[in-house]
Amino acid sequence: MSKTRLIITPLIISLILTLIIYFLFLILDLITNFHTSDVLLNVDFIRNYENMTLIEELSYHYLTTLIIVIITIVIYVNYINLKPLFFIILLITFTILYPFLIKLSVRDMFEYSLNEHVIWIVGHMLFLYLLNTIMTSQCLRILVSK
Repeated sequence: MSKTRLIITPLIISLILTLIIYFLFLILDLITNFHTSDVLLNVDFIRNYENMTLIEELSYHYLTTLIIVIITIVIYVNYINLKPLFFIILLITFTILYPFLIKLSVRDMFEYSLNEHVIWIVGHMLFLYLLNTIMTSQCLRILVSK
């Protein structure tokens, strides 16, 4: 397998997963008046949010997803028996992340909501399901094993 394909595959997977979870939360926010998509992209504790574009905010989530995808590939290729533990750790991390991001936020618009937290968890469970589905697909196994 070419090195280019090995590099491009995680980049594309990460982009797809990032956009799916963002648009899922965005649609749910429009229906419910929640702020899960805003919390997902919120990095106002790192940079001044007033000067950030949507693309910049998405890029932070994209980089986080890319790191998760790369670690997932390493686990699936070298340590498949750690897969369940890895996914449990990710789910716990995502669950804790919601209130943590709200607490870190500089903006006052974010307040903890159990309903939003449930949507956040379900959305990230979908993310984990899609990540697992992509990683276990025959296509990715062939790409990584060559």
